[in-house]
Amino acid sequence: MHAPKLYSWSVLTEGKNGPELGACGISGCHRRALAAAREALRRAPSGARALVHRVTLNPVRPAYVYGSLLSVATRDPDSPAHPW
Repeated sequence: MHAPKLYSWSVLTEGKNGPELGACGISGCHRRALAAAREALRRAPSGARALVHRVTLNPVRPAYVYGSLLSVATRDPDSPAHPW
């Protein structure tokens, strides 16, 4: 039995004491994870970062095990370019 392909996406904003977690989610499709992260990043404040990781299910307890960081983008309101 093989593990399903899962992707975690999250948006981090800069808080008083360092990075703070904003919008986040899990998807079974890499393109959907990128699209969700991109949309959340559009609504985030300047300087926010979006991350997409490959994740697997923890075989021992109900949790995700984070693997490779696949994509990173930063919110730059001065740039018309969309990340990814």
